[in-house]
Amino acid sequence: MASEDAQRSSVPEPSETELVTPPPHPAKEPSTISESRQSHVFRLASPGNLSSSFSAIIIGLTKSLHLDDFILIGGAYMNYLGCIRATKDADILVGVGKTHEIQATLLTCGFARLSKQGKLEVVNEGKDAEAVEVDILERTNIESGVYLDVLKKHTVVVGALGGVRVPDPAWAVPIKLVCWLSRLESNDRKAVIDRADVLFLVQLLQNAGSAIPMEAKDWFPLSLQDLVYVKAEVPTDAWDAFMDIQVGCLYDAGRNDEDQLEILVDEFELEDIAHLESWLWQSRLYTRRVDCSIEW
Repeated sequence: MASEDAQRSSVPEPSETELVTPPPHPAKEPSTISESRQSHVFRLASPGNLSSSFSAIIIGLTKSLHLDDFILIGGAYMNYLGCIRATKDADILVGVGKTHEIQATLLTCGFARLSKQGKLEVVNEGKDAEAVEVDILERTNIESGVYLDVLKKHTVVVGALGGVRVPDPAWAVPIKLVCWLSRLESNDRKAVIDRADVLFLVQLLQNAGSAIPMEAKDWFPLSLQDLVYVKAEVPTDAWDAFMDIQVGCLYDAGRNDEDQLEILVDEFELEDIAHLESWLWQSRLYTRRVDCSIEW
């Protein structure tokens, strides 16, 4: 540990104006970055800010469905992580073509019912019982999300919630980023919630010393204009955290749109796209690749 600290302290801190450009390939670290690798553990509250009502519903889902048939995502998942934000439904990710089968199972066992609007919902017993909608999804995002079979490899089991599977937070960041960007383009009011979720997850990863896995790029590639939109929409000091968790590993130059980039160059009053790219990667922090295990 002492040698590791000495190695890290030998790396000079960049000034606020120094540019840190990601390597051509995310697997190659800049020469100025420490080569040391560390293991980090998420220690999260159980069940975080998830209400007893939602906890009961999630445990009910685990008793009604096979644990490998769904993953808890969405607002209830964010509440479990400790994020304080409102949610009125429980989102679950299921296998492709399995929506009707899962819905039929929940209805047949008596755990859920159909509302007047035809929505699947669960009502908790008790004086303050209220209906909670169960939203069944086959992809985390309609246009560019990930499927159950892929995300299942990057989940952990939460014993405190009946053994339900939830995404590794390191994968939740790109999932939420893509969702947020898609809603920004359509001016969806839920984009505000997605932005808050992204900022929470990024801070969670940074605090744990973790990072976005490089293989996430296969499912969540981001263009230069995507990343510029993100930096422009978050607080100035927050971008350092994005850099620290290696959001740059999602960058795919093949998705760049020259016309959109030229518009952004004019909007930011810069000379050319090269200056736009330099502005994007400006950060006070050096990034490092770390391994992450999770304790739930």
